Amino acid sequence: MGLPKLFSEFKNGDSRTRSNILVDLFLQLISSYLFSVSLFQIFSEQSIKSLIYPTQIKIPILILSIAVIFVMILIMRTLYDFIKVAHYLLISAVLYAVISTINNAGQPYFAIGIIVTLFIFIIYLYRSGKLGKSSFELSTRSLVIAVIIGYLLMSAILAASILLRYKAHKGSTFDLGIFAQIYHYMAKTGLPLSTLERNVLLSHYAVHLSPILYLLLPLYMVFRSVEFLLIIKPLIVFSGVFPIMLICRDKKLKNLTTLAVSTLYLLYPALSAAMNYDFHENIFLPPMILWTLYFIKTNRNSLMIISVLLTLMVKEDAALYIIFIGLYTIFYRKERLKGIIISGVGISYFGIAVAIINSYGLGIMDTRFENYFPLNQSGLLSVAKTLFTNPVYLITQVFTQEKILFLILMFLPVMFICFYVRRISALLLLVPMLVINLMPAYIYQYNIGYQYVYGSGALLLYLCVDNIGNIPKRNKRPAVVSALIASLILLISTNLITVEYNINSYIQDKDNIEATNKILDIVPHDATVTAATYFTPYLSDRDIVYMWDGEDMGTEFVVLDNRADSYDFEAYKMMLGNRGYRVINGAGYALLYRKIPD
Repeated sequence: MGLPKLFSEFKNGDSRTRSNILVDLFLQLISSYLFSVSLFQIFSEQSIKSLIYPTQIKIPILILSIAVIFVMILIMRTLYDFIKVAHYLLISAVLYAVISTINNAGQPYFAIGIIVTLFIFIIYLYRSGKLGKSSFELSTRSLVIAVIIGYLLMSAILAASILLRYKAHKGSTFDLGIFAQIYHYMAKTGLPLSTLERNVLLSHYAVHLSPILYLLLPLYMVFRSVEFLLIIKPLIVFSGVFPIMLICRDKKLKNLTTLAVSTLYLLYPALSAAMNYDFHENIFLPPMILWTLYFIKTNRNSLMIISVLLTLMVKEDAALYIIFIGLYTIFYRKERLKGIIISGVGISYFGIAVAIINSYGLGIMDTRFENYFPLNQSGLLSVAKTLFTNPVYLITQVFTQEKILFLILMFLPVMFICFYVRRISALLLLVPMLVINLMPAYIYQYNIGYQYVYGSGALLLYLCVDNIGNIPKRNKRPAVVSALIASLILLISTNLITVEYNINSYIQDKDNIEATNKILDIVPHDATVTAATYFTPYLSDRDIVYMWDGEDMGTEFVVLDNRADSYDFEAYKMMLGNRGYRVINGAGYALLYRKIPD
């Protein structure tokens, strides 16, 4: 709408037309303001949290900037009259929110405030009809290409981040060193052995029953490196986007909606945050769970059986996801026989896995639930006793400050779409989140930065996809748009600092890293070595590698990390000297000792 036409309509129009023009101009002014303050944030060196920031802004320049952008938007509206002023307003608001979040990365409550504000704003734009209906259509070919590009792009970003973390010697024994050595042993002996998991040579199955690890062994035999494990990790986790896309297709959602939902999966903050932490067998959970649900939904029973078994092979507690998927199939999908079989297989597998680990291994990790153990009692049965005799105790353990924040970070990125269910029985898929993430007092299980969110996150995202059609028509588009924006903002808030830290750690300390690598390379591949936790992944292609925890393991070599606490570092050096070890070299972060025979 050019200026002459604008003035003509304002002059000759009725009061309603004039009012609409004035509202449009006001919204355009707001857009221009938001674009301008966004630019000032980008180029300012001052923190926006500081009261110094306003003193650095020249008001006349800001006003000039607003005027220039106002005219530019007016020209764009003339050239592209199908784009409404509300579109510019939405873009400018999101731009300002994103830039502000970047400048406040790592502040989840700030991000939550931004999302709530934007949600109210988006609801206003849609409810007032200012955004209108979009006539844009996306071809199936374009949809597939866009999803594949998004999949590869997100995988590349996360792979680069965790690769640099490892190369900067920030990846630790738990869990990168453990799995790197397990694959070393699997390639060499066919057995999932490790000396790092408990500082003694034992099978990984003594701790967790995870035959799924063999799925990667053929590829590992080709690439044989820690880097391979880190690169394949995001490719596996983000591959869950493909069953998501197929579920959308089965529900006959429009291609544009399918793209939005697929993007929501790729942007979901918990998946990326957990990926920034080393390697773990739980990375298989998102795709396996989603394929299982897709095959159940499409009645592909043979493939369903395979996906159920593969999910169970991830770890013994993966049975919980299968059990509740079975219950969901019984009570929500009303496929009783199928559901009973699925749950029955899950219960049976869990019982067998627990029996194996308790009889031949170190016992299952029921201490994660020790906050439910009655006095002088232990075990899962004692947990059941506590919950049966004192059910309100569960609330005291689930609704803590940290866990409420965890719940917000899990549900807010999808704007609670998962609760638009036809029947309450659909929410059976959220019970594993209660058990795995919320009941334990183990802090890592209710932190989105660790692998315990993969399974519960996949179930939550499935509920969103499966029930998106239940959202009232007038609320569907604002809900999906809000979810995409919320996921993007929380992704930035929870992940940006970590990615930046990983990149900067490598770039800034490259000389120290290279010097450290030269010291670590001195240790022969057939030697025994005890190493500080951040060095074990690099040394994991050796048969006998122990993690240094202040005890002499009797190995030929010991590598200390000078980044450790200075008091402990000096005490460890004295202890090694008294045990017959002598420094043979040191550079970068590493100090290498060798035991001198008597």
